[in-house]
Amino acid sequence: MKKLMLFAVCSSLILSSCFESGKKESKNENQESTEDKSALCVIKNVDDDVSQCEDGQLLVFLPNSWGNDQLPIIVAALYCNFDYSVVYNNGGVVCKLDKKRWEKRVEAAKKNQQNQQK
Repeated sequence: MKKLMLFAVCSSLILSSCFESGKKESKNENQESTEDKSALCVIKNVDDDVSQCEDGQLLVFLPNSWGNDQLPIIVAALYCNFDYSVVYNNGGVVCKLDKKRWEKRVEAAKKNQQNQQK
């Protein structure tokens, strides 16, 4: 039941994103095509590398185990652009990727690792 609900939420978010992208393209033909951003960026762990994903692409967090109410909130805080809708429950997160937010997290982790080595 939960998987079906998550699938329905993901599908509706994808469709609404495509509709929104279509409206933006009709206003400005010089924008890059939405075909490049149509693929999902799927991660299963908080530490997954999203360098292959594009900024603004739909990020789907689907953890291997369900039931942790805090983990989706942490993922949203680390990866999501809050100018757009963020859909989450204890089974996952769907949002637009904010790559700048993720890059700041990577830099902070590197600094923390350097400080621990000293």
